[in-house]
Amino acid sequence: MKKLLPLLGLLVAVLVIAGGASGAKPAPSAAFTDFTASATPPYPAGTVCPGSTLCANGAGEPAIAVSPAGRFFASSENGLGGGTMAWTSGDNGLHYSSTPSPNDVSTGSDSVGKESGLEPGGGDTDDAVATAPSASGNYNAYVVSLSLANIDVSTSADNGRAWTLNPATALPIDDRPWVSAAGASKVCISYLTAPGVLLPQVGLHVECSNDAGHSFLQVSNAYDTSPVGLAASQGGSRTGNLQFDPSNPSYLYTVFAYENVEDGPNPNAFLHNVGIAVSADGGVTWHDYPVHVNPDITAKYDNQFVNVAVDKGGAVYVAYSDNHGIFLQYSTNHGQTFSAPELLARARRYEG
Repeated sequence: MKKLLPLLGLLVAVLVIAGGASGAKPAPSAAFTDFTASATPPYPAGTVCPGSTLCANGAGEPAIAVSPAGRFFASSENGLGGGTMAWTSGDNGLHYSSTPSPNDVSTGSDSVGKESGLEPGGGDTDDAVATAPSASGNYNAYVVSLSLANIDVSTSADNGRAWTLNPATALPIDDRPWVSAAGASKVCISYLTAPGVLLPQVGLHVECSNDAGHSFLQVSNAYDTSPVGLAASQGGSRTGNLQFDPSNPSYLYTVFAYENVEDGPNPNAFLHNVGIAVSADGGVTWHDYPVHVNPDITAKYDNQFVNVAVDKGGAVYVAYSDNHGIFLQYSTNHGQTFSAPELLARARRYEG
């Protein structure tokens, strides 16, 4: 990676020189095409967007994941008690078909009240897809959704045609679930718990299943007793996504913004640090490390969720925003140390 960055700079310089040469053709500009995926409920399963008058965005905070075979899965929330919406695309994202709601097939305690129009889930949602096919040849897809009492984990073994809901019993005062999958049947979820009567400190809990989300028997706390872990659990924190290493699924990562313990009484202090929790044994035990520690307590890194990604070579990338710019740092030693922050983009104020 350290050798790659100067090469990228050299490549940019070469392109600039080539673009300015006499008679040189300008490079084609990149472009994105938007495909409306959501539909306002109630809607029949199989609604295809674009192409239907139902294709209107009535939900919020969407999530998306893609299988190794190129099938997309997306979900979005309707609010607590409103159920979760989901879609799938088998043509590289050009069209999306609505699937049955992952929450409609509830068999757990969250199904109480459905007869009166109240559906389980409907809160914060996230998606993941298995990295290896099951015995049926499909890649298991997972949608997690925040419910009033549990983290709802829905599994589809048939490309979204049907879902099985298995609520994972969460610890009290759960918030913002994330999900990541590895292999054919391992899936892990993470969620943050606020301090309460049973839990005097904040916890970042990770639960893992080895049977495609049907049971979650492995439970751990990603906040350890290191200075970073104690600061996150006692001073305050907000978590980002959960991510397996695609080349070595023994490694599992999650990230968070946090403040120091001594910052708690100061009303001018925000979550001005970024940390990472690393598991080298598939989520059983965890070690916390600093990614970026900012002495300026007025910095705020929870404007957007801190995000972690891992490439096929095992390099770990953490991106975060302070509401003014987007920063990136990377690690080549499994998150123990990180490069200096690099500004990727600076926010521009829109004045309409």
